[in-house]
Parts: sequence; structure tokens; C-alpha cells
Amino acid sequence: MALFEFLSWRREDAFPRAGNRFGRYTDAWKSPEQQAHWAQALDAWQQGHTLDCVTALLAYLYDAQQKNVWWTCHDGYIEFGLLQGSKVVHGRADERCIRAECKVAHTTALPLDLLQRLTEMNYSLHFSKYALDDARDIVMVTFSHALDASPYKLYYGLRELATHADKQDDLLLEEFPSLSPVEMTHILPLSEEECSQRYRFFHQQLQQLFHELDSELLLSKPDAAAVSCWLLGLIYKLDYLVKPEGYTMELFERLHRNFFANDGRSVYDKNGELYHQLQRLFERSREDFFRELYLVPATFGITEVAPHDRLCNLIDSELPRLEWYIEHRHMPFALAIADYIVGYSLFNYALPPPDLALLHLYYCVRHYSYFEALGMEHGLVDRDTGRLRESAIRRAILAVAKKYVEIYPRFKPSVQMLDCTNQQTFAQSFLQMIRHLDLTQKDV
Repeated sequence: MALFEFLSWRREDAFPRAGNRFGRYTDAWKSPEQQAHWAQALDAWQQGHTLDCVTALLAYLYDAQQKNVWWTCHDGYIEFGLLQGSKVVHGRADERCIRAECKVAHTTALPLDLLQRLTEMNYSLHFSKYALDDARDIVMVTFSHALDASPYKLYYGLRELATHADKQDDLLLEEFPSLSPVEMTHILPLSEEECSQRYRFFHQQLQQLFHELDSELLLSKPDAAAVSCWLLGLIYKLDYLVKPEGYTMELFERLHRNFFANDGRSVYDKNGELYHQLQRLFERSREDFFRELYLVPATFGITEVAPHDRLCNLIDSELPRLEWYIEHRHMPFALAIADYIVGYSLFNYALPPPDLALLHLYYCVRHYSYFEALGMEHGLVDRDTGRLRESAIRRAILAVAKKYVEIYPRFKPSVQMLDCTNQQTFAQSFLQMIRHLDLTQKDV
């Protein structure tokens, strides 16, 4: 495929991206065209055509909606680049080797604790290393000789470099005052109004938690698991809907890891840690929070690829508790468990596109006023009464089915299962509907 022909190629809406406005980017579900480029990369490497291999790999990584990858062919070598969050990766490939690097931060001093941190991180990396260039920039570098530069090695090398650099720059800048940011010209800042709306929603959700989840309930033995769902569900929800970068995103990831760590601590201790960390986050300044609100393209996702069955298993394990709380009229806990199911799935998994679209729709119903504040009028809920508009919700679900019918011909949601009496019954019936979906893909 010629270069200009490729750059004009589009996947239309078969495998859409949400512009990274909500949730975490995933590169898991590639289009047939991208899969063909991967096959070309493997074939070129086996024949010893290094530059053809690299070009095909870059075409495989290219996302038309993200505009995340570019390259230029010269006589005997290729220069390329890719975007991952706030970071830019630059590379060069010829018939002898492939090298790529990414600037992480500029430094005016090299304190021992910074050098120790970088050295320790180098030991944990497999394909890349931290280094210092002549301009006193901390960089990450990956290198491979052409003889062993298979598409797998190149992919995982670029992935490790890009994702680590994007994650560590904010953390290092927060901890070491001698560092300053570099190469952030491609970041798309959100408007002052949108930042305000996201900040307001963030604080309102935390305030509601602190109001409803008092210290007595926090330590309640019978409801400890439901309290965990409440706290974690809120963290996952804020990560998806507000989408903070930097410190807040890393804190969410750390709280998730700590909660599920097999460290011998009780669930009450872990709930307490979640609660108090959220209190500290609530006290963070508006200015610091605003600095974490921006849109960036990405090339690599960090969530685990998961089939529809993984979501079904989670629903099967948690739905009985949700139904029990509805039956016994503990509505806040019922919604907390539903939020946990949806949020955990979006936080941890790269689900099939129909699942992602439906889980996003759940949030559109659950927090309709937030989407309206952001200028997204869905008409799924009556803004004056809070009554769910069942016909509008059904049409939205069927629109998702129509969008993906060519790829998933058995994807036929049973919208008659929905009970839109209130938010709790909607959540219960909506998850039951998802549980009974068939997302078998069409044979290619």
C-alpha cells in the first residue's frame, strides 16, 4: 500500500475510539486491515526485509482517529514517531538496527535519590532503559539489532518504552523539584468550563460518599464487602468519567493494587485506607487538579484484553448480592454493586467494543446530569423528574446493536428485559441483559 494511499485510509466506525474523552484507551481490538499489516510485518521479518517489517508494524499501530503514528521513508532508513499520552517517541530504523527514545523530563540537577530511583527502575525493565542525553534530558531508550528485531520484540519494546515514560514523567515531576516537563505540545487542553464541570462532579461524588458512608457503616462487619464495592466503584467511576491524569490516576491504580494485594490485611483495614485516601484527594487544590485534566492520543492500551465471558463471570458473581440489596430495600448498596461491576470492568479490561459501548451507556443513564453539563444531551432521563425514559434507552441500545451487527451478527440485546422503574431496577435488568448477549464474531 502506497504511503499516501495508506494515510487516506479510514476504518469508519467499525472499531471506534471515543477520542479518549472518557475511560482508558485500548488497542486490543484491531481492525482486519491492521491484522493484515501485522501479518505483513511477520512475513517481511522472516524474509530479512527490516525496513518493510518496521513499516508494516507502524501501519499496524496506526489509529486513524488518534493520529498516533507517523513515519518517513528515506534512502536506506526510516524515521518514525508515535504518541502515548503526554509523551512522544522518536525512532530510526535501518538495515542494521532499530532505535527509539522518549524524553521523560529535563533536569537541572541529579540528586542521589533520583539516580537511585532510575537505576532501580532499569532493573525492572525488559526492553528499554533510562539514560541521560547531552541536553540533560532524562530519556528512555530501546534498541535492537535487525537480526533479532522480530515484530513481537519491536512491539513490546516500543510498548514498554512508551507506557513507562508516559506514566513515570508525572510521578517524577511530582516528587523531584529539579525536574521540568518536556515535549508536551500535542496535548489538547480542556476548556475552563469542562474542567470546572469535571472538578464539580468529582467533588460532588466524594461529598456524597462522605455523607452516606459514615464511620459506623465503614466498620460494619455484615456490609464490609458492599462497602468495598462502594469505595472501589467510586474510584473506577471517577477514573472513567473524569479521566484525571498524573497523580490522581496513579493514586487510583495504587489503591486498586493495594486492595487486591494478598498482604494479610483485613477488608476493614483496606476499606479504611480507601476512605482516607479519598478524603485526602478531596482536599487537593483545584489548581493541582486542573493540571491533570487534558486529552492526549495513545498508541498502546494498558488494560488486559478480555472476552465477553469475563464480564459475564463478574456479573454472575456479583448480581445475586445486588438483587439481595434491592429485595431488602438497601438501595445505595445495590447501586454501589452495579457501579462496581461496570467500573471494575472498564478499569481493568479491554472488552469487546459492544460491551464498552453498553457500559458507557450505563453511565449515561446513571449520571445523566453530568453528561448534560458537558454538553451531551442524550434524552435518556427526564431532567426535571429523574424518571428513566425506557423507550429512549431501548433505542440507544438497539443503535449500538445496529452499529456492530456486521462484526457481531449474533449481538441482539433483549431490550424487553429492561425494568426502568428506577435506577436500581434498571441497573439490575441492564446487567442481566448484558449477561445474556452473544458476542460471537463473524468469521473472516
